[in-house]
Amino acid sequence: MSFYTSAPASISKPVQSELAVQRQLLDIISLPKTCLMTFDGNTMDYWVLMNAYDSAVGRSSASDGVKLNRLLQYCTGKAAQVVKPCGKMNATEEYARARALLKERFGNNYMISEAEVKRLTDGQPIKSNDGQALRG
Repeated sequence: MSFYTSAPASISKPVQSELAVQRQLLDIISLPKTCLMTFDGNTMDYWVLMNAYDSAVGRSSASDGVKLNRLLQYCTGKAAQVVKPCGKMNATEEYARARALLKERFGNNYMISEAEVKRLTDGQPIKSNDGQALRG
C-alpha cells in the first residue's frame, strides 16, 4: 500500500526524488517479514534459495558480514559444512567465497540437470490418464 500518490507538478525535481525514496521506504516497511527456507545441500533447491536470499538479503545495503551471517544461518547439513569455515576470516572476502563454494558444490548446472534427470527416470511410472502426476 503506497501512502503517496504522484507528486504535484509544482514540486522541484530534488523534492520529487526525495518523495519517491520515502515512498519506496514506506512500501518496504509495510511488507510482511520474509522467512527464507533453509538449504541442506539439495542441488534442486540451490537456485530457489539463492534467488530468495538475494531478494531478501543479498541485494540489500547490509554489510558483507551481516550477509555472511544470514547465509550461514540459512545453510544446514552438507551446505553448512561447506560454508561454516567462511565465518572465521575477513567478512567481505569470506562472503564472496561462501557464495562461490555453494555455487560450485550445489549450483552447478550440470549437476542440477543430472539430478532432475535422475528424479524423472528413477520415479514411479506415470499412467497416461494421470494428469496430476504428469504436471507434478
